[in-house]
Amino acid sequence: MKKSILAAALLAAAAVPAHADVVDYVELFGGVTQSPDLGSPPPAEFEMEPGYNVGGAFGWNFEQCFSAELEFFFTDADFEGFDNSVESFTGMVNGFYHFQDVGYSLRPYIGAGAGFAQVKFSDESLSVSDTDTVFAYQAMLGILHKVEENVDLIVEYRYQGANDANLDIGFGPFDQEYESHSLSAGFRFNL
Repeated sequence: MKKSILAAALLAAAAVPAHADVVDYVELFGGVTQSPDLGSPPPAEFEMEPGYNVGGAFGWNFEQCFSAELEFFFTDADFEGFDNSVESFTGMVNGFYHFQDVGYSLRPYIGAGAGFAQVKFSDESLSVSDTDTVFAYQAMLGILHKVEENVDLIVEYRYQGANDANLDIGFGPFDQEYESHSLSAGFRFNL
């Protein structure tokens, strides 16, 4: 279900900016998510395998150094040695500060965002699955590299967090703190 929602969001992000006066850029990216974690009930804490992420955004440039965007981001990863997985689907409003070009057409940036996270825990062996939608936040650090006149390559690190996702993980419902570290690469299409 969430994969269908993500696909629809990415298509909408790509379809909306038919004219440059609607948005200034569209981004599509994906990569590896490391340590997507739930604060398991004590005393057990389980390790996570690396997962994947995919996302898209459309945004606006306000000045040379400042931009804002609406972003959708999906992650999926499995617990190490178990038939369990954690997925997240987020919608965020992000703000960015872009540093000046440091040479070689490289432009570093930092950013932060806030919005919602739909966190899902699944245990196939116990046939348990639960989802909760909660407030979420993120911080990003990345670099843009101009590859063509209107196309930039993006390489970005992202930390995401969400508190108090009430999930039944097979032992009853517990408030979980979700966090993840993601490395993504993709393209920004400047309109």
